[in-house]
Amino acid sequence: MLFVFRSLNHLFVTLVICFRIIFSCHALSVNMLYGVQGSKWSSPKWNWGYAMGSGHDCAMICRNKWSDIQSRKELIQSLIRGDENIYDFDPEWLDELKLILGLCWQRGRRDGSDGGIGGYSEVLDNLSGCQYETFVPCDDGVASKRNFLNDMRKRFKLIAKSQEYIGLVMDLSEEEDDLDISVKICSGAVLDSMNFIEWGI
Repeated sequence: MLFVFRSLNHLFVTLVICFRIIFSCHALSVNMLYGVQGSKWSSPKWNWGYAMGSGHDCAMICRNKWSDIQSRKELIQSLIRGDENIYDFDPEWLDELKLILGLCWQRGRRDGSDGGIGGYSEVLDNLSGCQYETFVPCDDGVASKRNFLNDMRKRFKLIAKSQEYIGLVMDLSEEEDDLDISVKICSGAVLDSMNFIEWGI
């Protein structure tokens, strides 16, 4: 009888833990980029690549926000400097940055500016597949952020605008304390090399 009680108690505790994880995953998938609910790659509402969904809504806002060439220039400069507060960015800076990159890679997939075979189209697939997202509270996001950085870095020579940019990107640190700055600088170099300033998204 005692064995049965302990087994039931263990089952109950396991169910509670599972419920908390599921609830936390749902909560983390609901973000408020641009004030749009569910605006995260892992959200069921995101629906990337379709004409309906929070991803489409955010893409429209994003394209409008960065429609001015001067604002795009300011953004690239801010990213390359690794500014703590990125020029005119949402507090959820990584989510906005992923969206801008995703839209550029989507364009690059069509016009070839993503580096072609083995290029950033593959990173876009990983992005839409939520490989750079966090799902549980105990995940500090360091591993996914490092993977995102490295996936961008190892393809950079396919699109690099200059040798100076190649040196800058290849020398970026993967240490935890440096990751935010490294992701910003790498993203700025990628966007600039894909003519983000001139062509927009």
